[in-house]
Amino acid sequence: MSKELLNTVLGNLLEDKFFSEFKFRKRDSRLIRLMKDGFDAVEFQYWEGFDLGRGKSALVVKPLYLKRFDVLHKWLEKYSFKNKTDQRDNFSIGFDGTMLGKQNEFYFLLDQKGFQLEIENLIEIVTMNSTFVFNKFADIKALYEYQVEPILAGKKKLPDVGADWIFEYLTLSKMVYPENYSAVKALICIQVQYMKSKNEPNVMEYYPRLKEIFEHLETDHLSI
Repeated sequence: MSKELLNTVLGNLLEDKFFSEFKFRKRDSRLIRLMKDGFDAVEFQYWEGFDLGRGKSALVVKPLYLKRFDVLHKWLEKYSFKNKTDQRDNFSIGFDGTMLGKQNEFYFLLDQKGFQLEIENLIEIVTMNSTFVFNKFADIKALYEYQVEPILAGKKKLPDVGADWIFEYLTLSKMVYPENYSAVKALICIQVQYMKSKNEPNVMEYYPRLKEIFEHLETDHLSI
C-alpha cells in the first residue's frame, strides 16, 4: 500500500513542469536530472508511519536535495573501495528540509484522505527547495565558498566521520583557490590522523594509499 501510494506521489511530482527534465530512478527513489557536469536530484526516503495530528497510519516522505559535480569525484574512482555504481551515485552536497529551514517530512494518509492538499504542499516545497539548492550551487566556486572557506576562517569544523569529504575539499581547493591548497591539506591531514586514532572505518580503508592518492590529485590537470 505504501509503495503504491509513493508511486502516486512521485507521479504527481513528475507531472509538474519544474520536473519536466527529470527522470525517476527506481533503485534509489531519485528524481534525477543529468547535467553535463554531474546531476541535480531529489531523493525520497520513505516509510510507513503514523500521523499524530490526524490519528491515522500514513506514508511518510522525506525529500533530500542533492547536487553532484563529476569533476570532484570521478578521478577518485580508481582508488575507491566502493563499487562504481555507488561511487557515481555520490553527491557533492545535499540537504534535507530541516537544514534548509523548511518542512522536512510529509504525511500522506494510507486511505488517501486529504491527498490533494498534501501533494500540492509537497510539490510547492520540494520545488522551492530544489530551486534554491540547484541555483545556489550552480558551480564549484559556490561549493568551495560554502564548504571550505569557513574551515580556513575557523568558523566550521572538519567532519570526523566518512572520507569522501577529504578528497572533495582538496579537489575544490586545487581547482578554485590553489593558493589555499596547502593550508587546507595541512588541516585535513591533522584531522585524518585524529580519525585514524579512532579507527574511523572509511579513513582506515584509504589510509594505506593516502600518499599515492594525494600525489595523483596534485599532479592531475583538473580544470573548471
